Amino acid sequence: MLWICLAIMNPPLIQSNLFKRLHFKQIMPRDYYKLIETPLGTFSLQQKLGGKGDNWLGKNQDDKTHYVVFKFDTGSSQFNREAVALTCLGQSGNHPNITTPLGEYSDSDGNYLMLAHIPGRSLNRIKTNQNPQSLRVLLPVLDALDHCARSGVVHNDLKPENLVVQLSGSRYQSAHVVVVDFGSSEHVTQPPSLIIYGSPIYIAPERFNLNNKPHIRSDLFSVGSIGCKLLTGMGPYAQTTTEVFRCVDDLIMMRAKQIDPRTINRRISPRLNAVLRKSVTVDPDKRFQEPRELKAALEDVLTDRSWFSLSLRRNC
Repeated sequence: MLWICLAIMNPPLIQSNLFKRLHFKQIMPRDYYKLIETPLGTFSLQQKLGGKGDNWLGKNQDDKTHYVVFKFDTGSSQFNREAVALTCLGQSGNHPNITTPLGEYSDSDGNYLMLAHIPGRSLNRIKTNQNPQSLRVLLPVLDALDHCARSGVVHNDLKPENLVVQLSGSRYQSAHVVVVDFGSSEHVTQPPSLIIYGSPIYIAPERFNLNNKPHIRSDLFSVGSIGCKLLTGMGPYAQTTTEVFRCVDDLIMMRAKQIDPRTINRRISPRLNAVLRKSVTVDPDKRFQEPRELKAALEDVLTDRSWFSLSLRRNC
């Protein structure tokens, strides 16, 4: 899993050679075999999980079928960011498409978050065969982002690795998707951060300018980038992290050349192509402005069977 933290100190123009990859040491703050006493029961740590920070799968000692996720505070800002974001998101009730917090606790070893365990696979581990209907998994993500927008929370690190999917066979329309890992999130009332978290292919161009405040439109760009990745195997402006670094100045100045998804995958209808390209335009004012707006556009083109029927006739 690629996770890069980019620290830039000379906004608004950022020179590509200033971008450095930071490698973070994996910290194990407590005994692997130690039992953790919580108000919800006694848990044993089972295995180290991926993602930012020190995350572990825990199993209830009394109910062997009950699993939770522990996120331990290792002194990084990601722990506090996630705790604050989940508190804001939970004030109006838990959302079915957002990771569910079970509590924030502390013991002699430090602070930790307990989250509900989500059975399923991350989106990057699911083969979609570049099928346009696979974009249906993004519809519940947009429901989650709508809840985030109303709570003033911007995720900032949406990517396939942070989307846990439960598929019913190969039926994308019935997939249950949960957005996880709010360790890079910000609140819209916060001042701009001097650190940019995320995976470069999915980062919105305006986030490279540290004068810009967090906005939900950046997350919508990430959703569009995920859509491009699912259907073409590459991002909207580059295929690799190195290529993103090479064109970062053009992204900031809004002159980067966008990749046309339909030139790579002819199964993408012209209408779907237009939705994808609008969602990842470099100018945030020309993008979809709200999650529900992008969701409505996606639902409309994905239920349009005329292009599918026409494609079948052309292939006969």
